[in-house]
Amino acid sequence: MKKEYLILALIIAGLCAYLVTHNENRNNYSLPELTSLAGSDITGITIEQKETSIKITKVDEVWGITEKSYPADTETIKNLVKDISTLKITALASEKGDLKRYQLDLGNRIKVTASGTSGEIRAFEVGKTAPSYHHTFVKIKGDDNIYHAAGNFRGSFDTDVNGLRNKKVLFFDESVIERMEITAAGITRTLKAVSPRKTDTETSPEEKNTATEDKKIWQFEKDNSPCDESAVKNILSTLSSLTCDAYTGDDKKMPADENPVCQITFNGENQLSFTLFDKNSNDKYPALSSTSPYPFVLDEYVGKNIQSHVETLLGIGKEEPSTPKE
Repeated sequence: MKKEYLILALIIAGLCAYLVTHNENRNNYSLPELTSLAGSDITGITIEQKETSIKITKVDEVWGITEKSYPADTETIKNLVKDISTLKITALASEKGDLKRYQLDLGNRIKVTASGTSGEIRAFEVGKTAPSYHHTFVKIKGDDNIYHAAGNFRGSFDTDVNGLRNKKVLFFDESVIERMEITAAGITRTLKAVSPRKTDTETSPEEKNTATEDKKIWQFEKDNSPCDESAVKNILSTLSSLTCDAYTGDDKKMPADENPVCQITFNGENQLSFTLFDKNSNDKYPALSSTSPYPFVLDEYVGKNIQSHVETLLGIGKEEPSTPKE
């Protein structure tokens, strides 16, 4: 029995020795210590991927993309700044330099450089997301090792200029719009917003001269005839906060000889305009807006929706004769 106890004690001692030495070997490395960095310290970001390089710069608290200073999407840039400033190395993944395995080779890696008022303040390369989806493989500038970084953020940096730009291209307060002039297929009609009042016998003194949005209705201006309220509301709802699918990239207005599908002018506190062109070979609708200096394209569904409601208001496609131009 004593012999069995002795053998058991030797086994336990051997296991303990193995665990101690194994644990020491696993922790026989140190993680890089990144300097503390606040988001406000970052005034510039460069993203390099394959043969492309995107430079993002903050001037007077406003972010611009490339040397043309395209307005950036605020939330998108905020996420990039957060990912950079809170970068946290959690473990060593590899010392072998097997870059392709971790998508840190030249064809796959995304190089990120952040700068501040005094120059470069953080630089690292982004590889693939770890299988757990809770970490991302990275390399730190000046260090050949590959590390786990906390978070799944490759997708944030795997983008292009269009993905970073502010895509809101037309915006206004629906409630201040009083007139709309709509043109399509050679027909032009003007609509006006009116606030119907009750008769004096039906209206209390407090209600007189009150025009609420709920009471506003739309009519054709020429003869005060009613129009399709649903079509008007859809047009206003869509265009008052219009986001494009992408920008055309050439920063030029559409050719003067290209006929638009429809044109809409809004009159309220200011005059605003929107022009829609026939869809292109990619099934996107090119368009222009007075609140965007850049031509853009709309998704097929959005373009069709606008065109359909315009045709409804103008009576295009109906059997009855079209209303002549006012």
